[in-house]
Amino acid sequence: VKKVLPLLDDIDRAISATPELKPLAKNLEKTLSELKLEKINTAPNTEFNPDLHDAVMMEDSEGEKEVIAETLRAGYLYNGNVIRPAMVKVKNI
Repeated sequence: VKKVLPLLDDIDRAISATPELKPLAKNLEKTLSELKLEKINTAPNTEFNPDLHDAVMMEDSEGEKEVIAETLRAGYLYNGNVIRPAMVKVKNI
């Protein structure tokens, strides 16, 4: 499964760059779900979890709670286990 992740990264970049491909994203997510492979949640302001997220950048901000500011690379779970943590930028709120 790990060998497929670079291809999924390329597909994500293509979908982000080409709005006409947005319907492909839903089909891809459905297929991945059937294969028990799912993206780790990295929506903005999601609480940072070091078990799921790899913080590679920190935004200058004040606060006590660390949340995701930006997704830099998708992370994936396979059968509920992390096979690659999500690479994220973190900020405090």
